[in-house]
Amino acid sequence: MDITARHFDSVTVTEPILEELLAREDFDKTNVTDDDIREINLNSSSGENFAKRLVFSMFTIGELRGRNVYGKYYGGRDISRGKLNAVKIQIIQDTVIRYRAPSSNPATVKTFWKKCVDAINTGVRQLFNVKLKNVILPS
Repeated sequence: MDITARHFDSVTVTEPILEELLAREDFDKTNVTDDDIREINLNSSSGENFAKRLVFSMFTIGELRGRNVYGKYYGGRDISRGKLNAVKIQIIQDTVIRYRAPSSNPATVKTFWKKCVDAINTGVRQLFNVKLKNVILPS
């Protein structure tokens, strides 16, 4: 599966890992299946890489543009960022922790997720600042 090529807005997902989270009314269903999740996990070098790859599977380029996980900016400039869809991020967080958390200790899980957030934000930033820098995207 080429995770960068799979971006659809509304496809029903009925697999058990996502079923309970997808039942939420405020979630636009994605095309990510249990098999996709297992494949992405197997092809990921770390928990952080797994989280980043799930983001690129569950969000479109338009949803990622100008956004990061929590909508915060930590650099020296005062730039406001949009926040990624919180429900999708929660699904990613739950999935990554379920598959890759180093322990069930809450402090360890919190530190692990912070590293995942950093990897996601860096991946999204690099996507637009390096890989798509000279590509004209529709507004």
